[in-house]
Amino acid sequence: MPNLQDPPPGLFVYRDQTHFDELDAQWILHHSRQIQHVERAQQKLFDTIMQTTAFDPVTYPDINVVVRKLEVEYLLPLKGVRPFAITLRILRLRECALTTAFAFHSEDGNECYTRGTRVVCKLSMKTGQPTGWTDTFRTRYSQWEQWGKCGVFE
Repeated sequence: MPNLQDPPPGLFVYRDQTHFDELDAQWILHHSRQIQHVERAQQKLFDTIMQTTAFDPVTYPDINVVVRKLEVEYLLPLKGVRPFAITLRILRLRECALTTAFAFHSEDGNECYTRGTRVVCKLSMKTGQPTGWTDTFRTRYSQWEQWGKCGVFE
């Protein structure tokens, strides 16, 4: 399991918690709510890597994306109102696509509840068509992609 207290380079840790209104009748975090938590973690990853001051597509056009593919594997139930952590790592950066791996962990990192991948495609704000990332985005994210390829997360 990853060290969530001192994560290796390229592993982003987002700490969150479940809320009562997100739980199903068995007190398990509903699968649809897990995706919302992943989206929040992705925003924080973007904020961290891009050093944003506002989540604004005019200032930061690289956030104008659509989810192209989402694969999720539910391993263990995440039960009750409790803290948890989401880890993210960059798997692949292409001309206009970004693949990120995610996993839901217990607060100490000893249990993995859910894991998956998320692929987004960047769109031009003008045409709505796929377009390349900015140079700043490519430079900053490519370092995270290299860390993700070093095998420390397998």
